[in-house]
Amino acid sequence: LAAIDLGTSVIRGMIVEKDEFGKMIILVTESEKTSENIIKKGAVANPDSVAFLVKQILVKMMNTINNGRESDQKLELKKVYVGLNGESLQTIVKKSARNFDGEITQELVDELTKESSYVSNQDLDVLYVSPQEYILDDEEETSVVGCFCSNRIEGSSALVVANKELKSRLQSAFKRAFHEGDVECEIVIQPIALADFLLTKYEKETGCLFIDFGAGTTSYAIYTNGYLRKVGTVGLGGNSVTKDLKDLKISFDDANLLKRKPFATCYPIMLEKPNTKVVFACADG
Repeated sequence: LAAIDLGTSVIRGMIVEKDEFGKMIILVTESEKTSENIIKKGAVANPDSVAFLVKQILVKMMNTINNGRESDQKLELKKVYVGLNGESLQTIVKKSARNFDGEITQELVDELTKESSYVSNQDLDVLYVSPQEYILDDEEETSVVGCFCSNRIEGSSALVVANKELKSRLQSAFKRAFHEGDVECEIVIQPIALADFLLTKYEKETGCLFIDFGAGTTSYAIYTNGYLRKVGTVGLGGNSVTKDLKDLKISFDDANLLKRKPFATCYPIMLEKPNTKVVFACADG
């Protein structure tokens, strides 16, 4: 299995293998820097260039893994996961309701979910559907199959959507990268995949804002009561911070280092008042 992360400034790849206990073992990683206008605001802008870099990364990783192996022991790549991200990524909450009297079945729940997953805007792709709580006879319920309803049931879904071009450009790039060979490519919503990997069930239950800072974008996912409520991407990232710091008449490299330090936000004050004492409170006191 391989995973590809399409960043604004760098594309990264990783190949993993499952051991006999089902644990993922990282075999190799590789990366390639991207030039300007290849990936903009998290979205593929130049499918040909992305395809070339992805192919280059995968070839390097496979050569590293199979170097010195006999032909019958060489590893073959079967599946690649790629993260989808971009400024047009957003969340829409849709509702669907029925007047109903009787026992609620899974079929009825599926119908409500399907109805609440429809988006009339033909320019948008529905990329992910997250069912929310149900309102059963004016009472909020998390699970309703097998329950009895005497009046009305309402269901809702948080739909993660994006402009159709976001997904089509990504698909185009990977289709060109894998025009030869039998490699399956699966697209995952990057902020959701990262949040699912890093957040615990407890954090999602109690409420959590997950933020992923990239070079060109900042993505987020919001959870409360165990449900995904909102996902989105803002077209500002680490590069924006670096550019702002450069306005203080320092070099790009110094600005890039400065933004990673805790006192970066206090730098303007320190320039105006060199003798200002700055105290930072850490989480542990």
